[in-house]
Amino acid sequence: MEKIRILIVEDCQITAKTIKKSLMSLGYDVIDMVASGEAAVYSCFLHKPDLILMDIEIDGEMNGIETADKIRVSFDIPIIYLTALSDEDTLSKAKVTGGFAYLIKPFRKRDLYANIEMITYAHQMKKKAKENEIKYRNIFENMFDGFAYYRIIFDEESRPIDYVFLEVNDAFEKLIGIKRKKIVNKSIKEVFCLQKQNKFFTDIEIFSEAAVDGKEIHIKEYFFEYAQKWFSITISCPQNGYLSTLLTDITERKKSEEKLKYLTFYDKLTGLYNRAYFEEELKRLDTSRQLPLSVIMGDINGLKLANDVFGHNEGDKLLISIAEKLKDSCRSEDIIARWGGDEFVILLPKTDEKATEEICSRIMDACIEENETSINTSIALGRITKKKIDENIHKLLFEAENRMYKNKLIQSKQAHEMIINSLKNNLINKTNETKEHMENVEKIALLMASYLDISETVIHELRLLAEFHDIGKIAISNKIANKILPLTEEERELIKQHPVTGYRIASSSIRLMPIAEAILFHHEWWNGKGYPLGIQKDEIPITARLLAIVDAYDVMVRGRIYQKPRNAYHAIEEIKRCAGTQFDPELVEIFVKVMEMQAVG
Repeated sequence: MEKIRILIVEDCQITAKTIKKSLMSLGYDVIDMVASGEAAVYSCFLHKPDLILMDIEIDGEMNGIETADKIRVSFDIPIIYLTALSDEDTLSKAKVTGGFAYLIKPFRKRDLYANIEMITYAHQMKKKAKENEIKYRNIFENMFDGFAYYRIIFDEESRPIDYVFLEVNDAFEKLIGIKRKKIVNKSIKEVFCLQKQNKFFTDIEIFSEAAVDGKEIHIKEYFFEYAQKWFSITISCPQNGYLSTLLTDITERKKSEEKLKYLTFYDKLTGLYNRAYFEEELKRLDTSRQLPLSVIMGDINGLKLANDVFGHNEGDKLLISIAEKLKDSCRSEDIIARWGGDEFVILLPKTDEKATEEICSRIMDACIEENETSINTSIALGRITKKKIDENIHKLLFEAENRMYKNKLIQSKQAHEMIINSLKNNLINKTNETKEHMENVEKIALLMASYLDISETVIHELRLLAEFHDIGKIAISNKIANKILPLTEEERELIKQHPVTGYRIASSSIRLMPIAEAILFHHEWWNGKGYPLGIQKDEIPITARLLAIVDAYDVMVRGRIYQKPRNAYHAIEEIKRCAGTQFDPELVEIFVKVMEMQAVG
């Protein structure tokens, strides 16, 4: 006699081990021990236990009662609740979810044994009773399932060739969407050909297969999609030339199964397989028949920047975009999974090094193409191929991951430069931050620097600052950035965040890191009334103080969507007026001198 296979769902490891020891001493087989509802559902998929011992209070998002409810929808497995609680409310909820028994902890071994034996026996009897009920069920109008009774039409060699409806119930009529008067006394072929609904019974062999000799009744189920619904058909073996079928709408059950299967095996965001599924497939495909077996590991460049600058919605869009490009670059038989936050893994059965390299090239090319996300990014890859069966696939996977990280380090500078340049180009395209504005700001700033005793390093920073000081505006929506009407208070506050965003962007780039602080402070005022931090005077880096003057001047003479351009004279007078409040007064004097020299020149 086969041992009863039991799943333990208990978040206390000591209690779980104690129960397991008791069960094994009683001759039962403990197939798994899990601590959460999610793990219990997954274990049911994998192991299909005969019985579940479940604590009501367990780890995870679902308690034992909620977990039992999910299991009840998709599995026919008896459950014994284990709990330290004995209140009526808990007991009532447990009964609703179909719990078969209720043991209060601590319990004796013999009580556990008695409950398991009784519940298992009762469940087996219930299954047998259900089978008998299906076998001998008669037509009645109020049943939920559809029921039909047929007369078999035989050919000259006593082979069934068609079936005539003798009677159907209301449920059958509603499920298939055909009125009873168009069904009764007509053959299956006639009914469904007339309605052009051949998908319902597309193959008469379904019935022919059931039409076998013998007195026993054989029940078979067939699952198929019809009219956006799923049904199971239970077919009885014909007796005396007659046949009956039971039609059950299992659409909700199928949806539940598919949803559970999806959550178990797929990454919710990208639609790719998840790590758990990949690891199972790795075990399955790690055979000599699949050699050479190749693995590609990938890590997205710039995901953290996308999340920091644009928010996690934009980061999610980037992940989805990369996932789609991976699918487009790989073959249908390849297993593509999300390995971690910004990492992906691809399993390539029967794929040698050359073919793997070609797939990597396709992925690299696809990932640097322009897309709908705000950041044009790339992906670092590491690949390896298993050629001999005695090679350890997990060591090879680890080696592929190391190669990926090595390539990421090598490509890091280039990748970040590509991202920064794409951000700058996108900024130019979506706002009034033109190349001419950047060039003019740089020109005047360098002329002012020539009057100051500053190093070549600071001069280099000024060049970069002229080009990237407003890079943070990339995170501002086009609607606000290009608005003609006056901004609302909320919109002004959003725009005031662009120095902080620019600081984050610059801090992520080795090239721009020296000017990150100047970007953060280039809208601070000499009198401390600027933003974002309200610092003042020499607390503001000289590069930021100098740029603030030149930027304000060039914006005034060029104008904005919401502001007409001023002539140079009036713009200089406005700068002079703001000396000592918004701008460093000493730098304003140098600016005026430079502009006068420019006018003379």
